Amino acid sequence: MDRALVRRLMSTLSLGYILFFYSETMFWGRWRPEDTVPEFVITWLIYSVLAFFVLLMVNRFRVGDVCSVFLTGAVFGWLVEGVVVQTVYTGFPFGIVWTPLAWHALISVLAGVYLAEKALGEWEGKKAALFFILLGIFWGFWASYWKLEDGYAVSLRDFAAYAFLSTIILMAAYAVLNASAPGNFEPRKFEIGAFAAVLLFFGVFTALA
Repeated sequence: MDRALVRRLMSTLSLGYILFFYSETMFWGRWRPEDTVPEFVITWLIYSVLAFFVLLMVNRFRVGDVCSVFLTGAVFGWLVEGVVVQTVYTGFPFGIVWTPLAWHALISVLAGVYLAEKALGEWEGKKAALFFILLGIFWGFWASYWKLEDGYAVSLRDFAAYAFLSTIILMAAYAVLNASAPGNFEPRKFEIGAFAAVLLFFGVFTALA
């Protein structure tokens, strides 16, 4: 089997989970009654399709500084909320900003990918620990916000279990992403075509809606 292809697949799936974690797991802050394991897997795979294009943009446009990372996150956010789902068009033009920019670009990509990778690979221990502690505190406060939004208050025990289990997978995803060397992400044309076809599938239904 083509090792480069396997590495690209591992990069795509691992980044897909990282983006899924920050965009869905952290956002909702709880296991909702309507959530199921098959739905969890399908949503992760959909985020992996978007992760493929994030990796492609990072490689093609040599994304590296904060501004270019945020712009890449903005494109990712608009793909999530404007192609896969249609929340961009509800309350337009407010939907352009929330949640594509305010959450996906700022938290999922800038904090969850860019800053987290720096914390894990470049920063000294205390600085890295402080970053993740602050991220965890933010998550805790955000989870309690749902009490005001829809009246649902997650218990401390349920939130702790939810956060622990999802973060264990997140740690594995960071490790796989680092090991798969995504900096050399050069997919072939048929790979780009296949992933683009999936995105087009969602785009057609969004256009019809």
